[in-house]
Amino acid sequence: MDEVRVGRVTLVDVGIGAEGSPAWWAPVPGRLVEALDEVGIVVPDVDTVVLTHLHEDHCGGVVDGSGSPVFPEARHVVQSPAYRVRRRLALWDAFR
Repeated sequence: MDEVRVGRVTLVDVGIGAEGSPAWWAPVPGRLVEALDEVGIVVPDVDTVVLTHLHEDHCGGVVDGSGSPVFPEARHVVQSPAYRVRRRLALWDAFR
């Protein structure tokens, strides 16, 4: 593939993620990184990830199967109410 020059790249909802992502229940793993690569966008090109909400099928793709960030240099944006709810749920799970 010829080199494609891109400007700013913003992703909105990154899907279920690859195998081993937080969306473990999904019947088919996501392939966002591969799909981006097919159109000439590589991980370092992504500078912003917007998450409309924090259900695993929308945000599972922010980490890989080992829990490492998929887009480590990107700014991640989420509404504060969604973040607070998710954080409370995580704290609740830690004490169960």
